[in-house]
Amino acid sequence: MVALPAALALTLLAPGPPRPSDAALDSLSVTLAAGQLLGLPVVIFLVLSGRYTLVPLGMAILLVVHFAPYSWLYGTPLSLVLGGVISLAAALVSHRAEREGGPGSIVGAHRTCLSTGLFLLSRAAVALAL
Repeated sequence: MVALPAALALTLLAPGPPRPSDAALDSLSVTLAAGQLLGLPVVIFLVLSGRYTLVPLGMAILLVVHFAPYSWLYGTPLSLVLGGVISLAAALVSHRAEREGGPGSIVGAHRTCLSTGLFLLSRAAVALAL
């Protein structure tokens, strides 16, 4: 409820490079967006089955899938780097939380959300500075 309005506001402040104009790229862009939507049923399943601590990992995966192709489409390597960093961070903090014992999956979910949010804010700060 907070992230999307904040992301839209930051996009207004720093819209980034112009979108390429080509009919083939328009079709590709729609296909990429549809591909990301195909992952949402998995996240919905996790919520409906009560596996709430896995939802942040599912959302992180969808976020990485979002950034990778759009970094090529818009020519922003920063997005590709961000996708890789978020993917690695989510895996590492989840794994470490599981090894520490105790409520590992809950701690892992919290850390995944926190690290993803911090990396997204860092990317926004770098993009505004450039």
